[in-house]
Amino acid sequence: VSTQSTWLVSTDDDRMSPNYEDGLQDHEMELTRLRQDKERQQRTIDNLSELLISHANIIKNLQQQMSTMGQTKPKPSKEREAAIRIQSLWRGHVTRELIRKRIEWERHRFQEAMKTEAAITIQCMFRSQQARAKVADLRRN
Repeated sequence: VSTQSTWLVSTDDDRMSPNYEDGLQDHEMELTRLRQDKERQQRTIDNLSELLISHANIIKNLQQQMSTMGQTKPKPSKEREAAIRIQSLWRGHVTRELIRKRIEWERHRFQEAMKTEAAITIQCMFRSQQARAKVADLRRN
């Protein structure tokens, strides 16, 4: 007894049998289905290839746009340049004024500290002189 499929055996007697014709038809239908699947897959591959090419072009255009964006800066108008110049001059003036006032305040603080130190020194000398005079009076009496 043969274990092979009926459509694989090709004897003259088998070609005439109904099982052989059914097997042949099944085989032809399977081949047709496989060809259709192959064609469908090929169309899908072609569509995906076109889509990839399209996306690659879009990415390339975006990269070019991004690279040119950083290179071209719009030139400011004359009014804007004048406003920027005025603002920078004003800020410089205000800063110099603050620095001048800070220096005056520091100078005043230093002078006050020197006066206080001088007053303390004078008071110390006066009190020590008074204490020596008092001790001298006590020794005399």
